[in-house]
Amino acid sequence: MTPKLKRKNGAHHSWRYYFIRGVERYKLGYDPIHVIGAILRGSRNLFVIIGYATAMLKRVKRYDVAHWAFKYKLKELLHGKK
Repeated sequence: MTPKLKRKNGAHHSWRYYFIRGVERYKLGYDPIHVIGAILRGSRNLFVIIGYATAMLKRVKRYDVAHWAFKYKLKELLHGKK
């Protein structure tokens, strides 16, 4: 059973939403620099970093596109967004 991550009208997302977002970013192949940079956009994104680190330490299986996404994000980081 998947967790309910839907927020109530006008309320902030729960910490679980951000945690699962971090796990999904790991599975998608985001590099750690992009994930750590998320803290600059809000303090709740700390749970994104914790979720990413937890998935990395547990060695969660990544999606098939993770290798391509990692290369794309790294290229974006080095050459800037176009």
